[in-house]
Amino acid sequence: MCQDPVDAIQVLAILPSEGDRQSLREIFVHSNWRFQFAGTLNELQEDLKSRQLGVVITDSCLSDCGWKTVLETADRMEGQPSVIVSSRLADDRLWAEVLNLGGFNVLVMPFERADVLRCVALAWHAWQDRSKLKRFGSRQRTLHASG
Repeated sequence: MCQDPVDAIQVLAILPSEGDRQSLREIFVHSNWRFQFAGTLNELQEDLKSRQLGVVITDSCLSDCGWKTVLETADRMEGQPSVIVSSRLADDRLWAEVLNLGGFNVLVMPFERADVLRCVALAWHAWQDRSKLKRFGSRQRTLHASG
């Protein structure tokens, strides 16, 4: 289900550094974006099964798994959120690998306000567009089956 832009938009940020989490809080403090923060993927395993998320931001270096595991987990979620990988060592190789494996983009840390706002908004819009296409495709299949 897509959310109206005036509704709170759900974002999950898996970032081990409290400083990075605080940076995101400050960037989005006056917005309708609602962040759930965690330091590891394991902290969220149960929540991920029942949540409707549009965007997941993950650090490239998590203590319990890698960003690829977060991407695989997101792919298994019902709404298949857009995944953004953040890294202090972002380079062309990481960016290409993230995109080739189905991630949305790479954010360089420390976070720059304009880059984060643009990237997260675009990731959410991409997720919203995919959700609309899936609903439209489901409706088309239903119409063909009944006709």
